[in-house]
Amino acid sequence: MEQISLLKTSCVRCGRHCKPGENVNPEARPFRRAQKGLCPDCAVTQFLLCDDLEYVRIGLLKNGIDVLKNPAIQKQFGKILEVGGSELPVEQINWDTVIAQWDLPWPKKIN
Repeated sequence: MEQISLLKTSCVRCGRHCKPGENVNPEARPFRRAQKGLCPDCAVTQFLLCDDLEYVRIGLLKNGIDVLKNPAIQKQFGKILEVGGSELPVEQINWDTVIAQWDLPWPKKIN
């Protein structure tokens, strides 16, 4: 019988309740499970805003973040997750929430 974890944590950015990660794969990229930190939607936002993806950030600023609703873009993002062995399935990303919470402030320290 599979044991169900009742532990919960909250995203340090948006406050959403999350289930802490278990059986973490340290090789997973760009996302892996964690005991605390960001929910999937805030983690995706942080990834899209990172300095290493400046061209993505510039494109989002130029075209507007609503382009994230485009199924072709979501599919390509899923390929990035797949290639990296991410522990975050693309199906767990709520793109409407990513867009709605885009301008939320960031905590001074994550984790």
